[in-house]
Amino acid sequence: MRRRRLLEIATAGAAATLAGCTTPGDESPAAAPRTGPPSSAAPSGPALPSIVPTSKRPTTGPIAQRVRFGAWARQGHGLVDDHVRLEGLLYTRLPVFSWFQSFGAWDTGTADRIAAIRPDQPYDSMLCWEAFGVPFENINRGLLDRYFSDYFVAAKRYPGRVIIRLFHESNGNWYPWAAASRNATVNGPNDWKRAWRRIVGMARRVQAGNVFFMFCPNHIDIGKYRAEDYWPGREWVDVIGVDGYNQEWTARGKPRHAAEQIIAPMYHRLTKLHPTAEFMVGEIGCAPHKNKAFWHEALYESTRFPRLTQIAFFHESKGENWRLDSDPDTLRINRQYLAPQALE
Repeated sequence: MRRRRLLEIATAGAAATLAGCTTPGDESPAAAPRTGPPSSAAPSGPALPSIVPTSKRPTTGPIAQRVRFGAWARQGHGLVDDHVRLEGLLYTRLPVFSWFQSFGAWDTGTADRIAAIRPDQPYDSMLCWEAFGVPFENINRGLLDRYFSDYFVAAKRYPGRVIIRLFHESNGNWYPWAAASRNATVNGPNDWKRAWRRIVGMARRVQAGNVFFMFCPNHIDIGKYRAEDYWPGREWVDVIGVDGYNQEWTARGKPRHAAEQIIAPMYHRLTKLHPTAEFMVGEIGCAPHKNKAFWHEALYESTRFPRLTQIAFFHESKGENWRLDSDPDTLRINRQYLAPQALE
């Protein structure tokens, strides 16, 4: 998403090292509305789908019955509390915990709080790791190897999966890690791929077996480069996926991008590049409209994308009101379809 936010503040020392004597600035998230769901935790329910191995999850039928859901939840009460409040609002569990962190030290405090929500079934920690102010030259010259090593040694203590969306949406032109950006910190796709491989190699070197790297472009190529230009090779990618939003509605009340239209093009392109990897949606949302509930319902009822295993919604009012409760009908549909599924 173009208008992004940095949430977790990197330690000053680590940030200075990463940028090469320059501490990257953090972008303050926009304040969320104070009206929100009750503060009570979500009620207990059936076992989460997270206990079911990916290889045993169904690949046919409606998405709502075979995909694990999660969210980036921003309501102004704190990262972990906002996720729990969203679960309470939806009367369900969301076993994919999406969050954002600037390059810096592994945030043990936040990770421990996420793990403590449900210790018996740890959430997938889907972490968008944002390289603001980090020259790719420093990465490729090995100047940050010690930092990466320490980061992954700490990350592998998390009891669940850590799915890192590294250099996401690089096929756009709004982030500095995109070669088409006017403020690019990378010289081109070749430098980008070298950095990706070096970072993945560091995680494997310290045997961080719970850390998975997600190749996650924007759903549309915008700028000079296509998603395939950045492809580092299937041996360097653990998960494939996409980010995308329906930002507009036509005069006839049709979404400019239905959920299937957001997912399908990149799904077909990336599954050709990697024949076995899980496919996930890193971010998805819909702008407000009287028909927004139907947009969500069509997503849940879709029977396409057999390799799709996880979807993370963007639940924040930022630029547009992407929230899952932006109107009563949308909230009703999301409550209806996000009821826990016992995938056995």
